[in-house]
Amino acid sequence: MNRWKSAGLKGLAAAGVALTVVLTPMAGAEAGTTTKKAGGGLWEYGVESVVFSHYHHAKKYHSATACDGGIVMHCSKKSAAPGSWAKASTGKTYIGGNTAYWDTY
Repeated sequence: MNRWKSAGLKGLAAAGVALTVVLTPMAGAEAGTTTKKAGGGLWEYGVESVVFSHYHHAKKYHSATACDGGIVMHCSKKSAAPGSWAKASTGKTYIGGNTAYWDTY
């Protein structure tokens, strides 16, 4: 079963939301990077000059996805083999709604 984890980065607060199964709460300023263990790997995500998602898993194929919060949402998804980083980024929106995801398969 694929599980998508999401970090919705909106306004000055960040809140994590799982798209399918598990709620992943988090809090912090929108600017900067958050690093946490997730799904057996390591996930870095945040909003700086872009919204980004970086995910590393030692044993599973995996992906990282970053989406802006625009009316017509634009997402970037990158996949990686076990032991490598998947790094995705896209331009941010200033109105909020920027999101970051990770997945394993």
